[in-house]
Amino acid sequence: MLFKNILTFRVAGDLPFTFEELEKALATKRARPCTAQETSHHGFVAPIGKGDDAPLVHIVNNDSALIRVQVDSLLIPESVVKEAVKTKVTEIEETQSRKVKKREKDQIKDEIIQSYLTRAFPLKSSTYLIIDKATGLIYCNTPTAKRAEDMLSLIREVVGSLPVRPLRTKLEPAISMTEWMKSKKTPDDFFLLGDAQLSDLDSGGGLLRAKKQDLGDDTLLSLIEAGRHATELRIAYKDQLAMSINNDVALKSISYESVFEEKATADGGDDADSLFNSNLSLMILTLREMMPKLLTHLGGEDLPASAA
Repeated sequence: MLFKNILTFRVAGDLPFTFEELEKALATKRARPCTAQETSHHGFVAPIGKGDDAPLVHIVNNDSALIRVQVDSLLIPESVVKEAVKTKVTEIEETQSRKVKKREKDQIKDEIIQSYLTRAFPLKSSTYLIIDKATGLIYCNTPTAKRAEDMLSLIREVVGSLPVRPLRTKLEPAISMTEWMKSKKTPDDFFLLGDAQLSDLDSGGGLLRAKKQDLGDDTLLSLIEAGRHATELRIAYKDQLAMSINNDVALKSISYESVFEEKATADGGDDADSLFNSNLSLMILTLREMMPKLLTHLGGEDLPASAA
């Protein structure tokens, strides 16, 4: 279980529940198929193992927990709904000689969706997150802020309170990343790879993407001198992993190097469950080691008052 994308959140203060309490809370909202009146349902499912006896909170290294959120949904193509609404509205306007207003259109749309639910195709999708009690960080395995917020809201719904906020730095990460490009130097243990995204920090415009290039190239540096900043860089950490980091401290397109994989395999062996746990444990330990260094080199973490 290796995360390919990570959005990180900081817990404000101490975690307001134990993992045992969390297990009981998650059990009150298990994943299930949609009812006849639903287009989607969010719930929790065991990260590893099957059946009602499989834990919903998978504990790693005694102080971290893996959680899996499953979305059950019914696929109703938007184009089909749109065409059906259009046909119904046209029919009303022609037969009743009146204009159909927005509120009535919305009602028609809801009725059409309900009528299609029994014929809709069921889908399942899962997203994982890690609660690392040792660092007070939560790692969501998604590049999408909304999906991460949905997962956290679902946990908050069942436990009552989960005070978190997206990870922040005291300075915009783009300032430090731009300096790395200008100086052609990176902090210890980090290495620049050949991908970058340059844009204007104020307007967000003037976007330029460099792929597999020398980031010290005069053309790129001239753009920086003209005012553009590195709003995304692809970097490597030691010989463990490579990733793209952006101005929101989001880690994307993470790839794990052979040294990492070899260690995980050596620790986990051939058994599938053991290898799952070995990968997960090594990933968490690597993040614990890497994130404080990365945040320091990006200007330091801007901690909430209760976590400072």
